[in-house]
Amino acid sequence: MKIKTNIFSLILTVLTLILVMSSCDSVIAEAPCDHLWIDADCKTEKHCEKCGETDGEALGHTPGAEATCTADQTCTACGETLVAKHHTPEAVKGYAATCTEDGMTDGVKCGKCSEVITPSEVIDAKGHTPGDEETCTTDQTCTVCGDTLVAKHHTPEVVKGYAATCTEDGMTDGVKCGKCGEAITPCEVIDAKGHTPGAEATCTTDQTCTVCGDTLVAKHHIPVVVKGYAATCTSTGLSDGEKCGSCGEILTAQKTIGLRPHTEVEISAVAPTCYDSGLTAGIKCDVCQQVIKAQTAVSAAGHSFEDGVCTVCGQGYYNEGMVFELDNTESYYIVVRIGSTSDKNIVIPATYKGLPVKTIGRDFTRYNSNKASFETITIPSGINCIEADISYSGKYSPFAGCENLKKVYIESLDSWFDMQIGTWGVCNPLHYGAELYCNGELVTEVTVPERITELYNDLFDGCSSITKINFHNSMYVIGGFYNLPNLTEVKIPSCTKVIVSAFSGCSSLSVIDIPDTVYHIFATFEGTAYYNNPDNWDEGNVLYVGKHLIKAKNTITGEYTVRDDTKSISAFAFNGCRGLTKLTLNDGLVTIGNGAFASTANLQSITIPATVRYIGYNVFDYMYNNRYGLEIIFNYTGPWYQHGDLYKNLANSSYIYGTRYNTVVVYYVNNQKVTGGTPGMKDTTYSEAICH
Repeated sequence: MKIKTNIFSLILTVLTLILVMSSCDSVIAEAPCDHLWIDADCKTEKHCEKCGETDGEALGHTPGAEATCTADQTCTACGETLVAKHHTPEAVKGYAATCTEDGMTDGVKCGKCSEVITPSEVIDAKGHTPGDEETCTTDQTCTVCGDTLVAKHHTPEVVKGYAATCTEDGMTDGVKCGKCGEAITPCEVIDAKGHTPGAEATCTTDQTCTVCGDTLVAKHHIPVVVKGYAATCTSTGLSDGEKCGSCGEILTAQKTIGLRPHTEVEISAVAPTCYDSGLTAGIKCDVCQQVIKAQTAVSAAGHSFEDGVCTVCGQGYYNEGMVFELDNTESYYIVVRIGSTSDKNIVIPATYKGLPVKTIGRDFTRYNSNKASFETITIPSGINCIEADISYSGKYSPFAGCENLKKVYIESLDSWFDMQIGTWGVCNPLHYGAELYCNGELVTEVTVPERITELYNDLFDGCSSITKINFHNSMYVIGGFYNLPNLTEVKIPSCTKVIVSAFSGCSSLSVIDIPDTVYHIFATFEGTAYYNNPDNWDEGNVLYVGKHLIKAKNTITGEYTVRDDTKSISAFAFNGCRGLTKLTLNDGLVTIGNGAFASTANLQSITIPATVRYIGYNVFDYMYNNRYGLEIIFNYTGPWYQHGDLYKNLANSSYIYGTRYNTVVVYYVNNQKVTGGTPGMKDTTYSEAICH
């Protein structure tokens, strides 16, 4: 717009000068121009607006963004269109039509924006050109593209089947091609039905088919063997016969077989041995077993002992009249009786008839009238059991009445610890104070093998030679060791938790070292020098060993408080203390033994400390004389361990009332009152109950 204005001003100036010059008759000299400069632009150079004088060149256009399909390219200075907007043609290739699909002609589109410039046009599909008609084996196809127009196919035609009979197969209906004859649905065989049998054939009537009437089984007899039996030396026999099993008609008659003569065979002789009698040879009939010539007895040869061994059979020495019996397993012998021997020195052999001797029977000396004169007995290491008197009276125990036995000989002290000795009556040959010898050496010191951790058997009852016992540091239970008259002191290892039925009757035992960790003591220390010393009894009434309350005398009355450091109360410790009215137990007490407070008829109150973890069976047994009942307060509400007839999980206060026959319990669990007889709890072993 500015350019157009400048041009117009220039033209006007020029016209004005022409008019002025033409009106003057004379030439007037030009005056200098006072320039009015106009700046150069895109098309016009710098010039004077008055005189038109120029200076320099035009600036030229400044192109903007390139032209596109939808926008021109313009000068960014003056806005003039430099390149008009336009498409970029690009060919779109068409494709030919087929039999089944349309085609397309060539077209044109913009190579940049893809706008269609010249549209493509549809070329219609040509359609198939059918070839020869289809047959059973050939399709009809297009002669141009080869596509199948009509698939090959058969012309179905029914093939009629026929029914099966009893003996001949039938056929189902089928289908075949009416043109080429090929089977489309094959006919299938229908199996013959088979005959339908009528009543079974008899001796007079055939069996026929109920459908077709054919004879299936002709009438006939049914042969059955009539079994005969062989003749023997004592009776005639009969041959086999035959009869009809249906009508009973005899088909083949039986015939009598005459008597047979005896068939003699020898009965072998049995040679006598050192142990058993023998037999001479005999004769019998091999058929009827009748003895024709009887055998006669040949007396046993008997042993011929030299230096303790039989020179004939090698059997070790044993006393005459000793009786042996096989165990039920027939793997070893039991020496059941000593017989009527008058020997003073008794020897039990290690073997008998080639098998080991392992057991001394409960009646070993029962029938021997000379047993009071027995002085020594030798027991081999293979003996592992001395049976108890099953009557529990002890009257006929294996060594009852052998009060003069002075010496017991064994081969191995270690094997002796494997011995199972009955607990009723006099089962231990050491009982009457005999000395113990091992391989000829007097045994004065006994060391318990380390493999023995629980010892219940009384293996050394009454042994007069033992003066010292050594326990190892893995002994869990210590039992036995009754009536050792020369044992003066004993030290219990710290690992021991249970002492049961030990050291009673050890009359010289005065020094007892027992650790605090022992939890259960039962029937221990009675009859020892320590027990019999009145200076060891607290207030003359209660016996302690270390921190363990062992026994209270029945003379105790009123109230009693156990020592503050007490760890355990032994089994039956206060049993029968009828004058006791109140018993105070200490904190720190761990164990209360079996029957510890039984028959305390006037005991009215007791508190079980929270530290107690084990209570034995029948702790409050035989309380039927307690008229007022016994109040028991359990400070520990969690479960403790019990052995036998006791209860657990008791809370708050409990009242136990006695009857003649059982203990009636009234207690509270979760504020719910519960009553009932003594619960029959399963006995726990010491190892299960202690140390938890």
